[in-house]
Amino acid sequence: MQDAWKYRYLLDIDGNAFSGRFYAFLESKSLTFKMNIFQEWHEEWIKPWVHYIPLSLRGDDALEAVRFVSQESEGLRVASQITEAGRLWAKEGLREADLEAWFFRLLLEYGRLVDDDRETIGFSH
Repeated sequence: MQDAWKYRYLLDIDGNAFSGRFYAFLESKSLTFKMNIFQEWHEEWIKPWVHYIPLSLRGDDALEAVRFVSQESEGLRVASQITEAGRLWAKEGLREADLEAWFFRLLLEYGRLVDDDRETIGFSH
């Protein structure tokens, strides 16, 4: 994985499931471009154009996005900010405690959904 880190730009594309490389890409000093189909657990915290550059499913915007961040002065500034914001989020948001908290929330919601009394669970009348 760290061989990829020597490149200035990294492209993450979902395949048959979510991409397991995305978080490692964010930890690098490279700017991450992401083309995704699937919803992921981090969507409440990580934002396109703040932590990574989103690409359309067709990919027809990829060349213009790379041109912007590599040749325009504003793009160079934005690229630097996005790269640093992605690294900071990966450092602070991918801690074991955060993943455990998210998984606990998921299990609570699953428990509520499968409970026969799900309409009133957790509510007092």
